[in-house]
Amino acid sequence: MSSTAAADGGRYYSCPRCTRTYASIYSETIRKAAGVRTPASAASTRPDEKFAEAKRRLEAWLRRLDEQDPFFVLGVRPGANMDQVRSRYRELALVHHPDRGGDERQMRRILRAYDQIRVLHATGRAPKGEPKRIAAPLVDEEV
Repeated sequence: MSSTAAADGGRYYSCPRCTRTYASIYSETIRKAAGVRTPASAASTRPDEKFAEAKRRLEAWLRRLDEQDPFFVLGVRPGANMDQVRSRYRELALVHHPDRGGDERQMRRILRAYDQIRVLHATGRAPKGEPKRIAAPLVDEEV
């Protein structure tokens, strides 16, 4: 493509293959339409280190939150009744009890989770039914 300066500060581009002439101040648009590749900058190819660090810390924090959730520890849904929680606790206790060769720390974690759920049910603060889902934001159809 050859170009010449235009009076308005833009350029005229003429295609040698089709002999069409374009007038534009957006040279990158013309280059893109013509299929001209520009090398990627070094900043766009390497991930932002600050973002990667923040993402790693957020994921670690979310994992710790999950590990502290008593329902997650026992592997029951938050709306489970006490019979389901009790049977799941007994299954895990058979596997992880130190007298049966299990890990003492894991058994303490399971026992703590079971006690927390038991207190929630006794005080009436246990979640009932399925967990609530956060609705997606409404999008205006008018554009």
